[in-house]
Amino acid sequence: CIIEEGCVIGRGAVVGRGTHLMKGCFVGEGASVHASIVFEKCFIASGARLTECIVDAGTKIGTNASIEPYAVLGFKSKVGANARILEECRVWPFVEIGDYAIIGGDVKLDEKLFEGKLHL
Repeated sequence: CIIEEGCVIGRGAVVGRGTHLMKGCFVGEGASVHASIVFEKCFIASGARLTECIVDAGTKIGTNASIEPYAVLGFKSKVGANARILEECRVWPFVEIGDYAIIGGDVKLDEKLFEGKLHL
């Protein structure tokens, strides 16, 4: 795995083989990240599970959330506590998924809503 500068890995967290955590990421206590690409300044709360996914910059993933293989989370998106993003799901930038939600398809906003806002 690759862990860039400024990352914080909580107690008991697992950052597995094939994972790339870019600058300034936080992985909470007991969370697991396997074979995933996590861009800059992402927050992964305690107990969250990420497997073979892509998480764009500035994204926040809640406590005990699960991101399944081949899912993609867009720039500054948010996934609530205990939410589940199923395989191959695409969540567009700035989309907020609520606590306990189960998402099995693509979730997107009108592109005009985030024009000019795609920077950290």
